[in-house]
Amino acid sequence: MRISYSNLFKRAREVILGCCLIFPLSSYAGSEKQIYRYKNEKGEIVFNSHIPKKFAPKGYEIINAFGDLIEEIPPALTEEEKARLADIDSTLNKQKKQKQRQAEADKQLLNKFSDPEDAERARDRQLETIDIYIGITLGNIKRLEAEMVIENEKAANMERNGKDVSKESLERMSRIEYQIDKAALFNKEKEQEKNVIRQAFDKDIQRLRQLRPDRSKAEK
Repeated sequence: MRISYSNLFKRAREVILGCCLIFPLSSYAGSEKQIYRYKNEKGEIVFNSHIPKKFAPKGYEIINAFGDLIEEIPPALTEEEKARLADIDSTLNKQKKQKQRQAEADKQLLNKFSDPEDAERARDRQLETIDIYIGITLGNIKRLEAEMVIENEKAANMERNGKDVSKESLERMSRIEYQIDKAALFNKEKEQEKNVIRQAFDKDIQRLRQLRPDRSKAEK
């Protein structure tokens, strides 16, 4: 019978490699020692009692003597992944703070108004108060305009009689004109204030309708 030494050598190598894998693992039987399973620079799976530092960032597994997985350590994050994760954390934190601010604002709003109709009444009261001031100012403007007409007539009479308009008359007309302009500006600012109040209350009323949908339906 002819023996192939190449086949015999190949078989012996397989047996030796098998023993190297079996006997080291069997020596751990009954113990709590850990084995590290990782890939080397060639991509080959390696079993070892420790893991070299250069392979740790690539991720590895910890198994027991029987090959059971104890823990899997994922690969370390790249700089790009760290930056992306930091952006996600920042976004989540901003959203969390925004929710907290909104919750506090809602609490204050509900303490101030019981429902949308309550806010509408408060808005109307403020607008009515401003309208009173505007009405008073309009009355003052009409009075000043009437005084200006009188002063203009006096000045015209002086000129018709060949006299120069007196300094006192000119000063009175200038003073009346200034007061009219000031009053008109006051009313303009009050109208702008009314718009600001409407916008602020509109926002609150819309939010109250979201927080108190049952009250909003009752209004309809």
